[in-house]
Amino acid sequence: MKTGVRIICWLTALCWPVALYGQAHSPAPDPPTVTVSTPDRGTPPHARPHPKDAPSTEWTLHKTSDGAHPSGEEQQMMWLMNRARQSPRPEGVWLAHLRDEATQQALQFYAVNREVLMAELASWASSNPAPAAFDARLYRAASNHCAYLISIDGQNHDGQFDRVTNESFNVSSWRGSVFAYAYHPLYAHAAFNVDWGNSENGMQNGRAHRTALMMGQMANAGIAFVAQPDENLSIGPNVVTINYAIAQTFYTNHYNRFVVGTVWHDANTNRLYDPGEGCGDITVTPDHGPYYAITGDAGGYAIPITTAGVYTLTFSGGALASNHTTSVTVDTHSVLADLELNPPPLDFAPTPAFSANQQLTYTLPDQRLGIPYILLETPALVTNDWTWTGVLPTGYSNTLTYQLPFITNAARRFVTLQGWPY
Repeated sequence: MKTGVRIICWLTALCWPVALYGQAHSPAPDPPTVTVSTPDRGTPPHARPHPKDAPSTEWTLHKTSDGAHPSGEEQQMMWLMNRARQSPRPEGVWLAHLRDEATQQALQFYAVNREVLMAELASWASSNPAPAAFDARLYRAASNHCAYLISIDGQNHDGQFDRVTNESFNVSSWRGSVFAYAYHPLYAHAAFNVDWGNSENGMQNGRAHRTALMMGQMANAGIAFVAQPDENLSIGPNVVTINYAIAQTFYTNHYNRFVVGTVWHDANTNRLYDPGEGCGDITVTPDHGPYYAITGDAGGYAIPITTAGVYTLTFSGGALASNHTTSVTVDTHSVLADLELNPPPLDFAPTPAFSANQQLTYTLPDQRLGIPYILLETPALVTNDWTWTGVLPTGYSNTLTYQLPFITNAARRFVTLQGWPY
């Protein structure tokens, strides 16, 4: 959705707010990768084509036995990760201009080059966009690693993979990420996907945290988001560990192809899944295949798919007044199928103003935190001729102030503020 104003703009200074958070930290450097050599054992019995019968077995490993995990915070990080994999270019714009003060402070502290960040994430558009399915075994390993980090008051990857094997999850490939200084899930997600640190362009060499998060081949994930309330410790206020894995599918209850999603209601209309917005106890049933699933407390679900094809999903029970159905086509990779109940309108109506000191300010609805905004300008109304202008926001609430390119030839510029719901 767009709204805009035609205006002649002049170069102006840009001011940043005073930092209110402590010194920014980066995720633990050098996140590990493990690849296991797996001999070809043929097609496992549980992965062979199934008859066109309705499913009769509940897949329970997408949540803990009590349904409490993924928690709202963990489901938010799953939702953000899967959204990023689906739409990497808007993800880059959103991260570079995220209206969150702690995140903006970290971007400034590490001097993150926002143009490079946006370009790098846009380059993921040609990659596998498959979502990840939450796995309770990988979660338990991640939770145990968080407990270890709190016990040592630090962050590292020591023993992280061993904790995965201790949970009897058999991997062909695994990656791990750790961040022991998370203010909230949005901040942790940004820390991993920006991959901020003390290297060139303000991002860690190799971008290994981002690679793990964006890599669609990593079909399984376990995220633990653990509060650390002890003010005497240096880490916290929250500790995050993520295990990403490609499963060895010969083993029982090991899959790399799912229908994955979140059933939720955007209660605060900010276009983001937030803790508390998930709908639990919803049954998600494909019209054929061996498995169905029941959403956890935070609204997440995952259903292993053993045969490629078209599936009709029926969402029923829980807080639903009536059944919802949708169709998905599953090929070789997992497919995302969220269900948002009563979604708010996607349009927005920012009010533009050109001030006496030649700053262009847009006042936006505060509830649109989840939409990336970018200012586009062109010297003429030419279709598909919009260009980036190096936009930087100066506010974190509902006001964005922009610096525009200096116009030397007095040519009229047509300026549009564009937002992407993604």
